[in-house]
Amino acid sequence: DTQQIVQATYTDTGSNDFFIPQRGEVWLLVGGDTVTSGGTGTINFQLKDASGTLAMLFIASVNGQEPIGENSTGLRYPIYISASNYLVANVTSVATSVRASLSLIRVR
Repeated sequence: DTQQIVQATYTDTGSNDFFIPQRGEVWLLVGGDTVTSGGTGTINFQLKDASGTLAMLFIASVNGQEPIGENSTGLRYPIYISASNYLVANVTSVATSVRASLSLIRVR
Protein backbone atom coordinates (compact mmCIF):
# COMPACT_ATOMS: atom_id res chain seq x y z
CA ASP A 1 0.00 0.00 0.00
CA THR A 2 1.18 3.50 -0.76
CA GLN A 3 -0.93 5.32 1.81
CA GLN A 4 -1.99 4.41 5.32
CA ILE A 5 -3.35 5.84 8.54
CA VAL A 6 -1.41 4.88 11.65
CA GLN A 7 -3.35 5.12 14.89
CA ALA A 8 -2.33 4.57 18.52
CA THR A 9 -4.04 5.22 21.85
CA TYR A 10 -2.07 5.92 25.02
CA THR A 11 -3.24 5.86 28.64
CA ASP A 12 0.14 6.59 30.27
CA THR A 13 2.92 9.10 29.75
CA GLY A 14 6.16 7.99 28.14
CA SER A 15 8.01 7.57 24.86
CA ASN A 16 6.52 5.18 22.28
CA ASP A 17 7.63 4.10 18.81
CA PHE A 18 4.77 5.36 16.63
CA PHE A 19 5.75 4.42 13.08
CA ILE A 20 8.84 2.56 11.84
CA PRO A 21 8.87 1.90 8.08
CA GLN A 22 10.43 -1.18 6.54
CA ARG A 23 14.10 -0.86 5.59
CA GLY A 24 14.45 1.06 2.30
CA GLU A 25 11.04 2.73 2.58
CA VAL A 26 10.48 6.47 2.96
CA TRP A 27 7.10 7.85 4.04
CA LEU A 28 5.77 11.41 4.03
CA LEU A 29 3.49 12.68 6.81
CA VAL A 30 0.50 14.42 5.21
CA GLY A 31 -1.85 15.09 8.14
CA GLY A 32 -3.84 13.63 10.97
CA ASP A 33 -5.50 14.41 14.26
CA THR A 34 -5.32 13.91 17.99
CA VAL A 35 -8.21 13.24 20.36
CA THR A 36 -8.40 13.00 24.14
CA SER A 37 -10.78 11.53 26.65
CA GLY A 38 -11.21 12.96 30.14
CA GLY A 39 -9.24 16.19 29.72
CA THR A 40 -6.13 17.57 28.03
CA GLY A 41 -3.45 15.38 26.47
CA THR A 42 -0.10 16.31 24.97
CA ILE A 43 2.07 14.35 22.54
CA ASN A 44 5.54 15.48 21.48
CA PHE A 45 6.19 13.93 18.06
CA GLN A 46 9.89 13.29 17.45
CA LEU A 47 12.19 11.63 14.94
CA LYS A 48 14.62 9.07 16.38
CA ASP A 49 17.69 7.70 14.60
CA ALA A 50 19.54 4.40 15.03
CA SER A 51 21.86 5.87 17.70
CA GLY A 52 18.86 6.95 19.80
CA THR A 53 19.22 10.67 19.08
CA LEU A 54 15.88 12.49 19.11
CA ALA A 55 14.78 15.56 17.11
CA MET A 56 11.56 17.34 18.09
CA LEU A 57 9.10 17.75 15.19
CA PHE A 58 5.99 19.25 16.76
CA ILE A 59 3.85 19.25 19.90
CA ALA A 60 0.13 18.39 19.76
CA SER A 61 -1.80 19.51 22.84
CA VAL A 62 -5.54 18.96 22.69
CA ASN A 63 -8.70 18.87 24.77
CA GLY A 64 -11.25 17.05 22.60
CA GLN A 65 -10.42 16.35 18.93
CA GLU A 66 -8.44 18.57 16.58
CA PRO A 67 -6.42 18.12 13.39
CA ILE A 68 -2.66 18.42 13.71
CA GLY A 69 -1.68 21.90 12.64
CA GLU A 70 -4.62 23.51 14.41
CA ASN A 71 -3.31 22.52 17.84
CA SER A 72 0.36 21.91 17.09
CA THR A 73 3.43 23.90 18.05
CA GLY A 74 6.33 23.76 15.61
CA LEU A 75 4.65 21.74 12.85
CA ARG A 76 6.35 22.28 9.48
CA TYR A 77 5.99 20.13 6.38
CA PRO A 78 7.41 18.11 4.73
CA ILE A 79 8.24 15.42 7.30
CA TYR A 80 9.92 12.32 5.86
CA ILE A 81 10.09 9.12 7.91
CA SER A 82 12.35 6.10 7.31
CA ALA A 83 13.56 3.02 9.17
CA SER A 84 16.69 4.91 10.24
CA ASN A 85 14.81 8.12 11.15
CA TYR A 86 11.47 6.97 12.52
CA LEU A 87 8.51 8.57 14.29
CA VAL A 88 8.19 8.54 18.09
CA ALA A 89 5.23 9.74 20.18
CA ASN A 90 6.37 11.04 23.57
CA VAL A 91 3.21 11.42 25.65
CA THR A 92 3.84 14.10 28.28
CA SER A 93 0.32 14.51 29.67
CA VAL A 94 -2.78 12.35 29.49
CA ALA A 95 -6.13 12.46 31.26
CA THR A 96 -7.96 9.18 30.60
CA SER A 97 -6.49 8.58 27.14
CA VAL A 98 -4.99 10.36 24.14
CA ARG A 99 -5.13 8.99 20.59
CA ALA A 100 -3.13 10.03 17.54
CA SER A 101 -4.09 9.21 13.95
CA LEU A 102 -1.56 10.20 11.30
CA SER A 103 -1.84 9.76 7.52
CA LEU A 104 1.30 8.87 5.60
CA ILE A 105 2.12 8.38 1.91
CA ARG A 106 4.95 6.11 0.79
CA VAL A 107 7.34 8.01 -1.50
CA ARG A 108 9.99 5.27 -1.78
